[in-house]
Amino acid sequence: EQRVDLIVPVFEEAIYMARALEQQASPPKAFASDFHTLLTLHNKWLFNRRARELSLPVPESRLLTSRDDALNAFSENSDRVFKPVYSRWASHIVVRPRTVDDLARVEPTESRPWLVQDFLPGRPFATYSLAHNGRLTAHATYASDMSTGYGPTHGYRPVRHQQIFDWVRKFVEATRYTGQIGVDFIEDADGQVCATECNPRATGAMYLMSDDPRF
Repeated sequence: EQRVDLIVPVFEEAIYMARALEQQASPPKAFASDFHTLLTLHNKWLFNRRARELSLPVPESRLLTSRDDALNAFSENSDRVFKPVYSRWASHIVVRPRTVDDLARVEPTESRPWLVQDFLPGRPFATYSLAHNGRLTAHATYASDMSTGYGPTHGYRPVRHQQIFDWVRKFVEATRYTGQIGVDFIEDADGQVCATECNPRATGAMYLMSDDPRF
């Protein structure tokens, strides 16, 4: 009715929009990937598996679907990170629990699973990129050590990091991704990077491109 030329989603509403567009005979054009792709990347477990299939470095991870799963993972090795497969801003994350009491809020179920990953010491980085049909069209990498704990970044300082750029470019190409995408990384003491999770949406790092007229 409004003769919309292009829909540009900016947050998790992209997932719902993609699902709705799939059900229309002649949907309006959207700057976003299809529903299955968005769901795969937003789900931290599925993202980890997809990256591993592409031989891209990610931390060792395991899906948790019960309280017993969580307790078993803790008993094997407490030097780990527990987080829901669907979450943002590091909500509910438990990092390197020392006692069972630290896992009081970790209650995975079949319908609401969690993920446990090896803890990776190092410096955090993150990215913001634009892509179209698998082609990276704009990219920014920034150090995300100015943040609230493991949550959102408050200060964006652009850096050049070839390893991270190559990781994102390969992933975008392999998934034929379209839209906005952010990936979080940890760089270890040897300078090697590992991607911990993905945000298939806009992030605050778009400000790093705001002065470029092409953006």
